[in-house]
Amino acid sequence: MAAMNEQRDHSCDVVIIGGSIIGSAIAYFLLCDGKGGRVTLIEPDPSYEFAAAPRASGNIRQLWGLPENIQMAKFSREFYIRFPHDMAVDGEPQPTVGWNQRGYLWLSPPEGRPLLERNYKNQQSFGIDSTILEPPEIAKMFPSITIDGVGAAAWAPTDGWLDGYLTVQGFRKKARSLGATYICDRVASVLTQANRTTGVALVSGARVKADIVVDAAGAWGPAIAETIGMKLPVVPVRRMKFYFETPNQVEPLPMVRDFPRLTMRPEGAGYFAGVSSLSDPPGFNFNVDHDFFEEAVWPALAARFTAFETLKVRNAWAGHYEQNLLDTCLILGTWPGHFENFFVITGFSGNGIMHGPAAARGLSELILHGRFTTIDLSRMGYQRVLDNTPLHENIVI
Repeated sequence: MAAMNEQRDHSCDVVIIGGSIIGSAIAYFLLCDGKGGRVTLIEPDPSYEFAAAPRASGNIRQLWGLPENIQMAKFSREFYIRFPHDMAVDGEPQPTVGWNQRGYLWLSPPEGRPLLERNYKNQQSFGIDSTILEPPEIAKMFPSITIDGVGAAAWAPTDGWLDGYLTVQGFRKKARSLGATYICDRVASVLTQANRTTGVALVSGARVKADIVVDAAGAWGPAIAETIGMKLPVVPVRRMKFYFETPNQVEPLPMVRDFPRLTMRPEGAGYFAGVSSLSDPPGFNFNVDHDFFEEAVWPALAARFTAFETLKVRNAWAGHYEQNLLDTCLILGTWPGHFENFFVITGFSGNGIMHGPAAARGLSELILHGRFTTIDLSRMGYQRVLDNTPLHENIVI
């Protein structure tokens, strides 16, 4: 009973709902300079079995169109390369997060070329190592790729991917070493008084009092924001991944995005791939539809990669995007005029690992300084939701 009373009386300066990559990264940036005060994270599943990051592709690409997205991806890529050093605990570097710099190839049909060129100019203005490849160049670099229907491709040779689970654990270990407290529980509601949030009520019956509340609960976050009346156009959408192997010889391949919806990258002795389903209704669904591989994934693979006409599926799993239905872009900040000590960070639409460190740094800047001090993410705020003015990223996500 004493332990429960202690938990009920828990108080802190900042409570973060969600202790995966985003929440733990926010804690890190709040605490790394010693100015974040007392930070508590509420995470119902310390194993992260159903979290998005361990089930994701883990890709980091700088092939974006919006300046904000380009800058966030650039920062995150550099951050992850430094990760073992920056996340050192007691002077001991963290284990690798599995960074694999094999490049990112974005294939486009002929009609998409003007968009590739426009995005390329934006990327160059921020110093991104990217270029546009013609079909013969693609075929020469990657002979196993069929270039039928390809008009051009965006190519970023210094992009790559990492292991989401190792990244989660690295952030968590570092945040704890800096003084963050993790509570294994689930948030039932956000507590309010007048026009301010005062903490959170937990499913266990405990309460955590806090001066600032951060909703970083991913696909579960909109339901939490709803408890104070904040409506977010974000829903969970299932994304299935299939790991397969082929007996055929294949040259080293990068991460490949094919139009309209196929993604594929090497993984260990094989590869994994997914195709965005247009028929999946919003909602949590961790079941794998194995027929979907035969109906959608394999035909897309075989059409683009000659070696993948013969393959064997070894594993499959499902995770979820926190899909922003307004414009697929991040929503970051407060609800203007309402509960301005309540912060949301959501709507990554499958790009949480990629943009997470930069977005977490931005949110910590809002909390500590009341403004963005590095990347200006003002356009990513909730006001555009209230105004119904989408901030469209001009690539397919």
